[in-house]
Amino acid sequence: TVQVMGTVVAPAANVLQTSAEKLYGQGRFNALAGWLSQFPADVMADYPWLAYWQGTCTALTNFQSGGDQLERAFDGFKQCGDKLGEILCAAQIIDIIYFQYENFRDFQNWLAELEHLDSMKFQFPSIEMRLQVLSAHLRAIVIYCPSSALRLPLVELLEAEIKNNSDVNRRVSAALALVTHSSVCGPLNRAQWVLELVEKLAMSPDLAPVFRVYIGQVCGFWYWFNGNFGPALLTYQRTAEWADKLNLKVRHFIALYIIGSIHIATGRDSEGEVIAQTLQNLSRPKNRFQA
Repeated sequence: TVQVMGTVVAPAANVLQTSAEKLYGQGRFNALAGWLSQFPADVMADYPWLAYWQGTCTALTNFQSGGDQLERAFDGFKQCGDKLGEILCAAQIIDIIYFQYENFRDFQNWLAELEHLDSMKFQFPSIEMRLQVLSAHLRAIVIYCPSSALRLPLVELLEAEIKNNSDVNRRVSAALALVTHSSVCGPLNRAQWVLELVEKLAMSPDLAPVFRVYIGQVCGFWYWFNGNFGPALLTYQRTAEWADKLNLKVRHFIALYIIGSIHIATGRDSEGEVIAQTLQNLSRPKNRFQA
């Protein structure tokens, strides 16, 4: 148990700062978040790495709170000139924006930070951190500015790095960034080997819940696109449940809408009653994507 009373604050903070990435990579999100919650706000302000990991863990279940913590960590890193911390915060905030699937204009400022910090050439201390940043960078570019000259170099870097051994959540994040790229920018067949990797990684008990939603939507789309309606329906049903639990309103709506579309395509609901019921029961969230 981490103690934060009296003189043990600094040693406890230092221990967690050095062990947090390993704990996160092992899928011990709740344990890490519990230890971090014992530190008061003034200690977090003095140790931006603690604030970073707290925001990273919190964002797995609460995007708004996690994003606020990460922005505070970013400011702390900026004040002390920690370039690595700034880059990781910017990448994590980009992922929060992407997973919420709205407010895509907010990508602009954080993309500018990554490019200002020259994140593509940065020497990261671990492959996990490198994968995290490259994945977020590619996702934002594909959605917000697909004509960017950085897009294809990012794809090539990720395709090479993803084959290296690293924790399952970072590998899934990288794989799904590549699938998103192929889905939006093509060619579609470029993502086939990545999808096969994703299906294997999806079985890991260390996978974060938010990635289960992401995997469901991506794999469900590919089943649907190729006419495999049975697996697509099952995948989207599970995705809708996970998205609802995590309060991912836009992704929940999309999953339910596609479930209705599959019912129509397979003749189970020729009148479109499932979609009509979905529209009636859900207040469709306002998607401010205008990129």
